[in-house]
Amino acid sequence: MAVLAALLVATAAAISAQQAAAPTGLCPDVRSREFDFWVGDWDVTNRHRRPESDDPVWYETGPAVDRVSPVVDGCAVFDHWTGTLSYDRVVGFGMAAFDPARGLWDLALLWPSRNRPTFSNFTGEFRHGRGEFFAEGVDTHGRPQTTRITYSDVRPDAFRWDLALSGDSGITWRTSWIQEYTRRNPAAEGPLPATLPDSVPRCDSPEMYEFQFALGQWEGTATLADGTALPVTLDSHTVLDGCGIQDRMRDGDGRWEGFEVRTFDVTVNSWVAYRVDTAHPVLQRLEGTVRGRDGQFAGSRKGADADVLVTARWHFAGESGLRYELRESADGGATWTTVLAAQLHSVQ
Repeated sequence: MAVLAALLVATAAAISAQQAAAPTGLCPDVRSREFDFWVGDWDVTNRHRRPESDDPVWYETGPAVDRVSPVVDGCAVFDHWTGTLSYDRVVGFGMAAFDPARGLWDLALLWPSRNRPTFSNFTGEFRHGRGEFFAEGVDTHGRPQTTRITYSDVRPDAFRWDLALSGDSGITWRTSWIQEYTRRNPAAEGPLPATLPDSVPRCDSPEMYEFQFALGQWEGTATLADGTALPVTLDSHTVLDGCGIQDRMRDGDGRWEGFEVRTFDVTVNSWVAYRVDTAHPVLQRLEGTVRGRDGQFAGSRKGADADVLVTARWHFAGESGLRYELRESADGGATWTTVLAAQLHSVQ
């Protein structure tokens, strides 16, 4: 009984700390900090069973490591997962941001197979320290299928993640993947192990090289909607064994930060980006094309009364450097506001 009591106390303390995490001025809703427990470096053990089989046996399928970081003043988190599943190297990315208008979390996941990177989207919430997130799709036979991912058993140094599938709109579920997370202590165990890329990139289609012109380290000046000019830096590099590009633009005083991951999604024959920024720290999806050294994207985000249109443009002008412009329209495109315009030069 003493052991059980100690476990209950530890669990309650972890949930309480998670729920009481201090909100920021940018994200005043305390629920925006519900994923704080995930931030850090983790060792992960994986177990699988066949999703479309009566086989009850769970198989140990290999170890992984996961690094989770906050962005945009802690209003969002993202992770990079690297592991071996049944002797195959697997990489994954996820980003989560809370939408206070809907009271829900939005998750964008990118776990690419060779030359077929595509995002999946989950929506859900935390209740009583347990997070459940859902996505609708189809199974391998084209039948409707709901996928659920769950974060549970949260303690200061461990938690459980599982994935379950349902073919009857959530009446019954079959769990097919369990991840047991254990927090890594860099002081005792060393830093997160370096992950070497494959000798051949996972994604090497011609489209994945269209954004080479914007990769690298950049610095310059960004002008906000109110006319404020800020010195900013941009770090743009490939991730996921060449299947994605990650950008992070920010100034030194926390007045602006924009974070984005994009990939060329063959299922929609277009570039797809998920982003979050200081002006609107909710998850935004944009789609676009690249022509020469000019990338133009369009999408939307949820507004107070209706969807707000969002556009982004990357343009490389040789000696003039790289220009980035983010605009939005709350009236269906009749008028536009420039949220941020940045002029950057390479510092490599």
